[in-house]
Amino acid sequence: NSSQYVKQHFHLFGKIFTFWVCEDIDLQQAIRKAERILANKKETL
Repeated sequence: NSSQYVKQHFHLFGKIFTFWVCEDIDLQQAIRKAERILANKKETL
């Protein structure tokens, strides 16, 4: 697997979240996915 992974920092809900994202993924899509995951997590807190 020759995919490069890059660290992306998301600033959400007043916190910094770090994700490793594959470079060849659509970044906007990755951010939306991350926001959805975090929103779901927030609801269960």
